[in-house]
Amino acid sequence: MKKLIRRIIIMAIIMGAQISSAQTLEPLEPIYGYIQASSGIFFQVASGGCTYSDEFFVQVKRNADIDTVILIREHFDPCKAYMPYGVTIFKSYDDLGIQDAKPFKILNPIRTLRRIR
Repeated sequence: MKKLIRRIIIMAIIMGAQISSAQTLEPLEPIYGYIQASSGIFFQVASGGCTYSDEFFVQVKRNADIDTVILIREHFDPCKAYMPYGVTIFKSYDDLGIQDAKPFKILNPIRTLRRIR
């Protein structure tokens, strides 16, 4: 019985270590905000210091009345720098394939900035 309990504990520790070391991405990248400019969209995203614009792609779903835009992070940022405001990345309307006059909505959740105490 003691051997069985030890094996269960060891398996739980191993599985816990594997889960904690796994680097997963959220389904929808939370953003701090965005600014719509005349040539494209600026997204403010979280960063650990190794976040670059080419690590993101944008999925646009066409609809008759309004297009939906989703910003998707392709690679996990492994760096650990303290960047409370993240970084700004830019995606042009040509990259998005949408017309700047046509209305659209962004489906990514908005994350609030952390306050320093």
